[in-house]
Amino acid sequence: MTLIDAPIRDRKLWDPALSGTQLWYATIDPDPNGIADEFHIEHLDLTQPEAPPAVFPGLGHDFDPAVNARFVVWKATEPGDSALNWCALHVLDRQSGAVTLIAVAKANRPSLGDRFVAFDEITHTRLVVYDLATQRLVELRRAAAATATYGGMSVSGSLLSFFVQDGARQPRIGWANLPE
Repeated sequence: MTLIDAPIRDRKLWDPALSGTQLWYATIDPDPNGIADEFHIEHLDLTQPEAPPAVFPGLGHDFDPAVNARFVVWKATEPGDSALNWCALHVLDRQSGAVTLIAVAKANRPSLGDRFVAFDEITHTRLVVYDLATQRLVELRRAAAATATYGGMSVSGSLLSFFVQDGARQPRIGWANLPE
């Protein structure tokens, strides 16, 4: 079933994320002059696919949603920046309505588990996650040498996966069990 169908010149759809019967995604409405695209996050209730999507109020210039029953995590860029830029991550507690800024200046691709938020950090020198329970960053590993890099973080439940490359060794995918 096609839920959304739009010509790419009118609307670009990005980053679908499921939470129960909700489908969340980012959308870019291109500026015909190529100066300042409009972008935001929307969501649909899949039990009512004919209903129009709801726009996530966010902070403006919102992109890359990661969602579960309790939280929404997304990145928000500065006005005039591209939706694809590295930027700040925010967490909405859907029960309390509180919005928290994750203390990482340049991040991308948030992923949301039961307790932790994983993301790529622009330096790629740390393997770091955000603990939703304590509202603190947890550094799992730091590159010992300038050649080590981490990326592609993804968390599901309490299982974290990530990409690591260090020096002459072959690139590999690692994983870790995070506390519940």
